Amino acid sequence: MYEKITEYRFCGSHAKRANQLKELGFFSRLVDILAVAPIVGFENARTSERNREDDVEAKVFLAQLNDVNDKLELCYKTIMLLDCEHEPDEESRFRKAFQTTPDQRADEDLERFESYVRGGVDFLFEKLVGSGNTQMDRLIELQDYLEGFASRYSN
Repeated sequence: MYEKITEYRFCGSHAKRANQLKELGFFSRLVDILAVAPIVGFENARTSERNREDDVEAKVFLAQLNDVNDKLELCYKTIMLLDCEHEPDEESRFRKAFQTTPDQRADEDLERFESYVRGGVDFLFEKLVGSGNTQMDRLIELQDYLEGFASRYSN
């Protein structure tokens, strides 16, 4: 997915939020956040613009990127296939998902994917860390989120 780079960088508020999600123990590594954030962002229709607030960065290095490359590829292809808002034409979505090689991907498609990553980080932060000040508050918010998620997908 990120063959052309040696590290992935969360920037600004997204770096702060990703670091806090890791520090609070919701994720053990930043790369784990990167692996789930695009699907969370897409599933919850959350995108976010890149920002460089306070020049904060959180880096994921190449070795860890390589560990999750297959998952990131699957996320990218799934989003390109299902994102009717970004690409209304079904044949174009199929082509973007399955017939375009990584070096042929359009910048606007990569940016759309990245916006879902950032939106997913925002969503995870809001739902997992939330506005609670205590561990109990956070657990209650997490339980509410998981119950809502489960009710969407159970019969």
